[in-house]
Amino acid sequence: MTAVTGSSLVARLRRVVPLVVRQRIENSRLVVRHRSRFANVFHCTVYRTGSQWMRRLLSDWRVYRYSGLVYEMRFERILGSAEHPDRTVAPRFPFSEPFAPGLIVGLYASHEGYARIPKAGDNRTFFVLRDPRDIVVSHYFASLRDDRGSGARRASRVPREPEAGMAWMMEWLDAIGLFTAMRSWVERGAGDPGTLVLRFEDLVGPRQVEVFEALLAHCDIAMPSGVVRELLDDYTFAVISGGRRSGEEDRWSHYRKGVAGDWRNHLTAGHLGKFRSLTGDLVTLAGYEG
Repeated sequence: MTAVTGSSLVARLRRVVPLVVRQRIENSRLVVRHRSRFANVFHCTVYRTGSQWMRRLLSDWRVYRYSGLVYEMRFERILGSAEHPDRTVAPRFPFSEPFAPGLIVGLYASHEGYARIPKAGDNRTFFVLRDPRDIVVSHYFASLRDDRGSGARRASRVPREPEAGMAWMMEWLDAIGLFTAMRSWVERGAGDPGTLVLRFEDLVGPRQVEVFEALLAHCDIAMPSGVVRELLDDYTFAVISGGRRSGEEDRWSHYRKGVAGDWRNHLTAGHLGKFRSLTGDLVTLAGYEG
């Protein structure tokens, strides 16, 4: 009896299976056309840096098709450091085992917190920065609209008057280690070839396609340029905000305004002085203008 090789079997199937069926299979969203060589990709960030927008993008079927990776958002906060090991949501460090292969893992993490996670196999990491002054403003408005869970408890303490509210928010973000976490990635993560440090402003700015393609290449997600553009077009600010253009504000939406530099419209000279006392040279270190 003649042995059937893999190539001859494929040739026979092509003769038997109708062309239209083969095309439907090949075009299926479940068919992986390229599998990333990395066991895991870690999407690390802090609050109010487009994390939910990025989650939606990286959960899209096109990312799976060209990487074989599935996105999983973990909401445990691991902003702790050796000086402040208690800056986590859980009473103890929540990650004791490596993540299952094939996941893109979303984390709110300092570099030190991320480094403590056990890892199996090769992996890649990227961290998304945002102007920390815009984070203050964005989180202030987000807290005002929170009405459930831990957000409601925080919102009940945030002064609703902006002068006091912005100052309160700066102190709270500093207390949970958000500014320290950002600094840790700029100082330590940027020197690691397995880590890509990105700015949120570049991910949504005029160089969006170029920057996003560099991110995908870093993660070995082999998505063609035309597909990258289609993906980004499906998740523009207008699409995810329900039709508003970038700059049109809805204070009660998760996607409030969609512009960089909005801090200039809300932070006073007094606020900025307080911010500098809390964060030092973080703005300059992160590559933003003072």
